Parts: sequence; C-alpha cells; structure tokens
Amino acid sequence: MNTSFLSEDMCKVLQVISRLPGLGPKSAKRIVLHLMKNKDVVLENFINSLSFIKERSRCCEICGYVDEKSPCFFCSCDLRDKSALCIVATTGDVWAIEKAGFFNGAYHVLGGLLSTFEGCYPDDLSIDMLLGRIDASVKEVILALNSSIDGQSTMYYIIEHIKRTAPHVRISSLAKGMPIGSELDYIDQGTLMSAFIGRRDVDGVEYNRHHEPSIENFSGKNEKYIEIARA
Repeated sequence: MNTSFLSEDMCKVLQVISRLPGLGPKSAKRIVLHLMKNKDVVLENFINSLSFIKERSRCCEICGYVDEKSPCFFCSCDLRDKSALCIVATTGDVWAIEKAGFFNGAYHVLGGLLSTFEGCYPDDLSIDMLLGRIDASVKEVILALNSSIDGQSTMYYIIEHIKRTAPHVRISSLAKGMPIGSELDYIDQGTLMSAFIGRRDVDGVEYNRHHEPSIENFSGKNEKYIEIARA
C-alpha cells in the first residue's frame, strides 16, 4: 500500500497495529480509521484499557499465568484441585480450557513452545519452574499443548525431564481428536473437552533414529534443533 501521503506518525501507528497477531495492513487500516472516526467515544476507553494492561498485568510467580495479581487467581484459589497440573503454552490456552468449564485443577504456563525457528529454547520457557512445582502432592501432569511439531517437541522434552525428577507422577496428554497442527485457542469447546476427557497416559518416547537426538541438544542456544517424532 502506498503510504507516501501519510505522516510519519500515522505510518508508525499502522505498523504497530499491523504487527499484532491475526492482523495485517488492511485490518490495521480499518482499526485506525474506526478509532479516528469515533475517537470521542471509543478511543478514550481503548487507551484506558491499554494502560490497564501495561500497569496492572503481571506474570504469576508460581505458574506464569498473566493476571492482575501474583499469585494469580488459580494459584490462590483453595477450591482448585492442586493434585492435577495442566501444562499449557500461553495464557490464551488457559482461557480456552476455562471457557469450556470442565477442568478444576491447577495450571502451569510455559510462555511458549520450543522452536529454533522462533528462537525459543528451554531457558526461554518456565520449564525449571515447572519441575520445581512437581512434588508429592501432584498426582497427574496433563500436557495440553498444541498438536504441532513445536508442541509435540516441547511435550516430549518435558516428559523426559519429569520422568527423571518425578517418576511417581502420572503423565497424560490430550487425546488425538484434535486436528494436526491445531492451536488450543482456536479449538471449539466440544472438541477440546473430548480431547481433554480422552487424554492418555504417556508410556514412552521414541526419537527419530536417523537424527539420534537427545534432550541435551536443547541445553544451549546454538545447538541444532531436535526433530522429535513418534515411531
């Protein structure tokens, strides 16, 4: 789109909004025009909402969930079943599960998925904090991660570490009714609930023998990415 007729400040606004997830240049243009047209009604509330996110949102010191307080709602609620720990990638995944309303356990938010392409390695995720949470009170760890390559790689990496540090814990993953490559935040509630109820124990992990990877390959930021696949 030719933007030579726009001011530098306007171009910056368009660029910032177009970089948000799910948006592009055309969507950014519609949003900016809407805000400009309705600035007296919409823009003030919009600015206040953004200020709220900047000033009051924070990551929970226990689970990594983004909330207004730390410990967060889930970690400070005595009515949650802390013996069941559900591991997800993002806060949005927690929202998706809570919206369906069938899980009453605790959560742990990793903050992303292992991905060399995205430059995300174990040190960038809250995996060490997760392992520190798994004690005798935790009976089951539920791996509710995306059924993508990055999601599955992250799942098997975590499984290996949990089996080393907490062999007493039952480890389960979501049932494979979820479409391959799908993301939790875009799954309808019925499918998500069926996958959750039909979760299975993870008995073992086998890596691609052609590459002979090991979990130690993830220890440094310059190591080669592991391709993990179930045989």
